[in-house]
Amino acid sequence: MSVRLGVLAAVLCAALLGAGCRSAPGAAPSQSDAATGVPAATGDVVAYLGNEPVRASQWQQGRAYAEATMTLLAEPGARLDEHAVLQSYLEDLMLAKAAAAAGFAVKPADVDAEEQHILQVANAGAARFDEVLAQVGLTRPAWRAELSRAVLASTYLEDVLLSGVPARERGARRLAILDELRRTYGLRVVTEPPRLEGARAGDQAPDFTLKDIDGKTVHLSDLAGKGVILNFWATWCGPCRQEMPLLQQAYARHRDEGLVVLGVDVGEQKEAVQAFLQSLGITFPAVLDVDQETSRVFRVYGLPSTFFIDRKGVIHYVLVGPADQALLDREIPAILGAAEN
Repeated sequence: MSVRLGVLAAVLCAALLGAGCRSAPGAAPSQSDAATGVPAATGDVVAYLGNEPVRASQWQQGRAYAEATMTLLAEPGARLDEHAVLQSYLEDLMLAKAAAAAGFAVKPADVDAEEQHILQVANAGAARFDEVLAQVGLTRPAWRAELSRAVLASTYLEDVLLSGVPARERGARRLAILDELRRTYGLRVVTEPPRLEGARAGDQAPDFTLKDIDGKTVHLSDLAGKGVILNFWATWCGPCRQEMPLLQQAYARHRDEGLVVLGVDVGEQKEAVQAFLQSLGITFPAVLDVDQETSRVFRVYGLPSTFFIDRKGVIHYVLVGPADQALLDREIPAILGAAEN
């Protein structure tokens, strides 16, 4: 059984980038869905797995774990994307339930190794670790419980559910597994997602100038007359990796119709980005937002974030979180159909 720092990918991917970022506004409860028979949301419930409630107290402990991990590993000034962290937390709960049902478990030594790996990467000793836990109001036993859940979920997914799946197919397969678990466990989130802040649908997409991985200058305005999927991502972002194969397939299928997929890597250097794209067989163009200025212009608060821009340069749709095939099937014809007069 292998334990990876990748356990933390979803948590890190939920961290907003840059000191100017801020947390998403608090979510308000939704009304009951009478068709499901699930009770109406209260302040004590954030989701249901079937008829089993996920209590706010459970979620707050999971959130505190995510915040502590982000504080240890992310850049100074980063903030949590509440929606993405909640989604990741619920996915881990489903994976942990599936693992338990299958009789799959991890050893305490695996959790020890993951904890030590985190602290090594963070260059944090015991005093710093305790300081961070105190900041978020988390005890060591509570941290351990959440880390154990994250290790169990990630290891079961990687070593069992994705065992033998080729690297290039893992993103799409992972999404399919999570969709099946949502159906199996009847996942229903009863908090509204946070309101999107940033460049809005209907706005003219702001132009920018960035270098691609070959050092060539790219302007968004160079793509006038084409439909553009502008995807902000990073190599450490698990959901970014998940959606990459779908974006690559869309690019290959529709580029002769005038579609461009333009990946914007946020805050990383060329070598890491180039190796990452090569490992996944990605051929659509990618540019480097090293100083994150373009991300700030587009008000990108969480990764991945994708802007669907029509042939007239107007933002048609904004997505925070990974794309799925149904969304691409809906949005691509919309942005390709807006031909210039």
